[in-house]
Amino acid sequence: MAETARSAITSTGPFISRLFAALLLRRELYESVAADPSALRPAIAVVCVTAVVQHSVFQSPLLQDLGSWALLLVVLIAVVRWLVYAAIFYPLAKLFTQQQGALPRLLRCLGFAEAPSLMRASLLFVGPDAYPWVRVAVAIWLLAASIVAVRAALSISLRRAIVIGIIGFVLYLLPGVLLGV
Repeated sequence: MAETARSAITSTGPFISRLFAALLLRRELYESVAADPSALRPAIAVVCVTAVVQHSVFQSPLLQDLGSWALLLVVLIAVVRWLVYAAIFYPLAKLFTQQQGALPRLLRCLGFAEAPSLMRASLLFVGPDAYPWVRVAVAIWLLAASIVAVRAALSISLRRAIVIGIIGFVLYLLPGVLLGV
């Protein structure tokens, strides 16, 4: 029984198990992903799956006009967004930890940290009055996942991970807030 639980928190194995462990913010999964260079593809898969789920929930009229190309565009935007997110965190990681070469580890961990975005699918099942609450809850969950990911990727204390996570999260959201998006 203990062996089954352990396999659910490694960087290999069934994708759904890893996705679920990422949703639960299992530090062991994030540490395993940070240490496993082959976990980049599953991290990209998490980013792509969350993009598809978000697209199915928030169908933009602009994207509907693009037909089947919309899904490809949504996935490409999600991958670019993930790369930008990691690019924001990387200088912060260097500043606060003086670590070199942490970008691949950050990319893998931050890819899995996108898993809470899947919870936006719950918007399909709640009334419009609950939308803001769900969005806030998912944003907080994403922040927490980012903190766990940064901590695992950089092997740092929780306090440093919180500082890096909050600063990075705010810097990432700032342009959207300023532009009113």
